[in-house]
Amino acid sequence: MWASVNPGCKLFDGDPRDYSKRVTRVWFLREEGEFLPPTFDGGTAYFYGLFTKWNDGRALAPRQRLGVLLLTPQANSNSLAAFAGDIWGIADVACSLLAKAECIQRIRALAGLGDSDLRIAACEYLKAQQHDTCEIRQ
Repeated sequence: MWASVNPGCKLFDGDPRDYSKRVTRVWFLREEGEFLPPTFDGGTAYFYGLFTKWNDGRALAPRQRLGVLLLTPQANSNSLAAFAGDIWGIADVACSLLAKAECIQRIRALAGLGDSDLRIAACEYLKAQQHDTCEIRQ
């Protein structure tokens, strides 16, 4: 794929060293005639970076693979607590790629990983976004 950006265009916010650790970048594009612009206009983050290689793990269809990777803490963050802080945005995208039942099952599994921040965030997400229940143990 070929891309061109304006000189000085900033492709992401934050420290570039944080993004250099991300070995897979998933670009979200739309077809617009002969062009492939980002799926959204006006933002600075045109891709999502993962700490794992695309072909690591089970062989799944691309949509399901991305959904699973997005709900895999070690593919996204350095800690479960950090992943908890990002779960709302990540889970929305992941759940749009996965079947609803699989999405709910995977988020419930996240709640059971032993981190209290992640348990609370996952259960709150399930309740608010998926209209499902999740036990929060203190």
